Amino acid sequence: MAEATPLVMRTPGTRQMTRRDGREPPAEARPAKPRRPRRSQPLRSPARRATTALVRYQPSSTLLEDTMTVYHLAPAAGTLLPLSLDDVRRAQQELQTIAGRTPLLRVPEVDVRLGRPVYVKAENTQRAGSFKFRGAYLTVSRLRLLDRLRGIATASGGNHAYALALAGHLLDAPVAAVLPADSDDFTRSAITALGATVIPRQPGEPAEALLHPLLEQGRTLISPDGRREMISGAGTVALEMMEDAPHLKTLLVPLGSGALAAGAALVAQCHPGVHVIGVEPETSAGTLSSLSVGRRLAAREPSPGAGCLRQYPARLPFEILRQRMTQVITVSEAAIAQTTAMLGRSFKQVAEPSGAVAFAALLAHPQHLPDGPVGVILSGGNADFRHFPHLVDDARRTTVTAPQPAPAL
Repeated sequence: MAEATPLVMRTPGTRQMTRRDGREPPAEARPAKPRRPRRSQPLRSPARRATTALVRYQPSSTLLEDTMTVYHLAPAAGTLLPLSLDDVRRAQQELQTIAGRTPLLRVPEVDVRLGRPVYVKAENTQRAGSFKFRGAYLTVSRLRLLDRLRGIATASGGNHAYALALAGHLLDAPVAAVLPADSDDFTRSAITALGATVIPRQPGEPAEALLHPLLEQGRTLISPDGRREMISGAGTVALEMMEDAPHLKTLLVPLGSGALAAGAALVAQCHPGVHVIGVEPETSAGTLSSLSVGRRLAAREPSPGAGCLRQYPARLPFEILRQRMTQVITVSEAAIAQTTAMLGRSFKQVAEPSGAVAFAALLAHPQHLPDGPVGVILSGGNADFRHFPHLVDDARRTTVTAPQPAPAL
């Protein structure tokens, strides 16, 4: 009869593995305790390079006569993402009764002209006029009560400050926002009407100098899209789109600080075959430059039309985009202006130029997007109406081609 193999057991209260006969087990019998990655460690990944840059071309049949550049990028790998889809789902639960579930619109005229189903996520109808309210409310709601009472400070081009002002109003947190002195009157008056303090910043004046005394008062600095809550809150936009239209194959997302695109990339992980494509103005393609070299770079100059878009990605969104985003499209300022006017005139949707960037890419060159239904995000509707006469003049000069017959779907 074969000799029974001695049993191995764990001694209570220790990590030592012993045998019944009191001797140490062999080294291979001791299970190695897995190490958990520390989130505080810096996230590093190999540099990411643009593998293909398609030349500029003039299409034969589009809604807008424009040039566009498409860049394909090789994603980096081997890095732990700072957020996951679970973070986005938790954000959706917390925002369920606060942030409105914006409609996913269908525009039959666009479907016929482009020959594919198009779904438009109208975040221009969100509270505070843009998707930023989702992340702003989530961030403020997760602050400690004492930090809320001490107040919040921020520097913004407008939409972020407006969203924080509304979140602070709902959660009894005083907000002080540094805004450009030439920001539109509507945004300034809307922020002050919510009880927030507006501090004008003159051209060339550093925002840090105006923020310093606010932080000395004990206020919490909440910068645009620099927190995890901003990304997970923005990701609920794409999550709603995929729930309402699970057959979508492409998501066109405006790029700025990258929170909206990063949130969409997290959602797309659970939907194989869905492409998340970032769009930004060709005059301020900070995200494209950053992804191409593997580190964050600022754009050389701000976009004249879509000036609300940040000129370079924030740190956390950049870590997600460098691994998940494989395509970036740049569009001209003329296309952005024409699209903004066309949305108001033909589709009865008020969108600011920075919120219409993704729609401009769709109208200009749909044939260079992946096949299948397309989802487009109108990210904001806080338009400066002082510029609308100029936009309407541009729209009148827009070349619109004859409709194409839609193929069988």
